[in-house]
Amino acid sequence: MAVANENAQSSGSDNNGVVTLEPKVRKLRSGRGIVRLRERINFAKEEITSHYPDMLNIQVDAYDEFLQEKVAPHNRINRGLQQVFNSNFPILDNSEIFQLEFIEYLVEKPKYSESECRERELTYSKPLKAKLRLSSKADKESEDYIDAVEQE
Repeated sequence: MAVANENAQSSGSDNNGVVTLEPKVRKLRSGRGIVRLRERINFAKEEITSHYPDMLNIQVDAYDEFLQEKVAPHNRINRGLQQVFNSNFPILDNSEIFQLEFIEYLVEKPKYSESECRERELTYSKPLKAKLRLSSKADKESEDYIDAVEQE
């Protein structure tokens, strides 16, 4: 016969007289309104007194700081994705005639919501678009010359 400990709740017994145990369930709540899909289960004999940092919020904050999605393109600081683009551009060809420059990037709204992606078994994603400029350093009379082209 199973013995119930003080942190478990008895949910009844089956025909053999064996008591089934269910652990106490404690939901982890987030200050940012993040919805958890699973509940945290505590099998400890003693109540946990120390509070651990919310690891999910730490990751979400780092992602927001990396992407700077809510900051206007001209106000972004040189950190995260902005720093990656700035460190890799401009790109020059071998003869240093053509130059590809980074102007700005933007993150568009997702095509489907999270719930639609779950229903359709799709990956939840947002399009990332970069605005670039292709320019030429060649003389206007040269055959290598092109007008500057900007495109998203």
